[in-house]
Amino acid sequence: MTINWNFGDGANPPTAVDISPIQEPMYFNHTVTYSTPGIRNISVTTVAPGGCTSVQTSAIHIFDCSTPKIPHDAIVIDRDTTINVRNTTFWVNPGVTFSGGEYDTIYAEAGTSIVEQGYGIVFLKSGASYVGGGAKILICDPAAGVTAKYGGPILKCSNLQFDYTDAPPNVAFPQNGVDSKLTAAAITLSPNPTRGIINVNDAPLNLINVSVLNLLGANVMEVTKPNASGFQIDLTKLTPGIYYLRFVMPGAVITKKIVRQ
Repeated sequence: MTINWNFGDGANPPTAVDISPIQEPMYFNHTVTYSTPGIRNISVTTVAPGGCTSVQTSAIHIFDCSTPKIPHDAIVIDRDTTINVRNTTFWVNPGVTFSGGEYDTIYAEAGTSIVEQGYGIVFLKSGASYVGGGAKILICDPAAGVTAKYGGPILKCSNLQFDYTDAPPNVAFPQNGVDSKLTAAAITLSPNPTRGIINVNDAPLNLINVSVLNLLGANVMEVTKPNASGFQIDLTKLTPGIYYLRFVMPGAVITKKIVRQ
């Protein structure tokens, strides 16, 4: 059997060939280096002695030590929590012990303890610790704590930091992601509290969008390119509670708190 590998864009080597006397390859025995991180599509073409051909493809994620960006839909964890969910992104605050589900992505601040997490990705800043055993990959500062129980791949990145530009509201990190030149910007919201309609005044004309986020950081509404310094946002369909309006413009993010009565 001939096994032809294609490792995708930026791979070194880009391809490889194996000859196997068995019907299925049992082990991958190649070292491949990629020039840049990101998603890569790998294909494997197997040719049997009789000429029968089979093609399989798989997507893999290549990581490096670039500063990881916390996405706006990350759920902020600010107390000891166990959540059994899948394919969810969490941002864990200092001093918190957290146990997630399967295929989750976790951003762990200093002082956090990640107890268990299966098949996902965990980013650990200096002073955070991982005491589980099921993560697919750990990307961590060398000063993070990892128990001997973990036997998977570890990518150690000196002085690992997070990019908070798109991060959701978080009382533990209230100014992260905000351009200091714009923190005093005169965006005003009225009335606040409101029973539904919000008037936005003095917004910059280069505003890309406005996201309305709940206390968990979930995006519940969005206004795209209002192209005006004054406009309205209708919150009447939202349940009463505290929300955050995140104003995104090139190179800056401003977050305002609003109370829906």
